[in-house]
Amino acid sequence: MEVIHRKGAVGFGAGNIRALAQSIICDKQQKKARLAQSIIHNQQ
Repeated sequence: MEVIHRKGAVGFGAGNIRALAQSIICDKQQKKARLAQSIIHNQQ
């Protein structure tokens, strides 16, 4: 866990939330692709 202190900040920032959400979506897509490749490889 990482804690970041932002002096004077009152929120996390909408841009950061969007970037975090996009990162999570991308990670899930990559995991799905790796799983699919693994399944295909194991069936051969």
